[in-house]
Amino acid sequence: MVVGAKREPKLPHVPTATELGLADLGNCTNWFGLHVAKRTQQPAVDRLRQALLAALSNPEFLKRLSSNALRPVGNSQDAFTKRIAEDSRINREIARAANIMIE
Repeated sequence: MVVGAKREPKLPHVPTATELGLADLGNCTNWFGLHVAKRTQQPAVDRLRQALLAALSNPEFLKRLSSNALRPVGNSQDAFTKRIAEDSRINREIARAANIMIE
């Protein structure tokens, strides 16, 4: 089983958690993102984003990501913020259901 909503291209015959009826695991994927301090000025944020987008359009870089089963997204700042909030909400629910204390 591949955890996530999409099949792994390197494992095309392995079903996803969603396909096996475990839709709740569809969002349980690892992800990486760039963060900056909250007070970082917007021009610096914009330059960083442009550099990231340039890297994500570089075929050699994409090949290296793919060879490590990584799928770049390059989404917006708002979409990334929403992803973090949603993952945090889900993790809090899991912790509560398992009676795990979070400080």
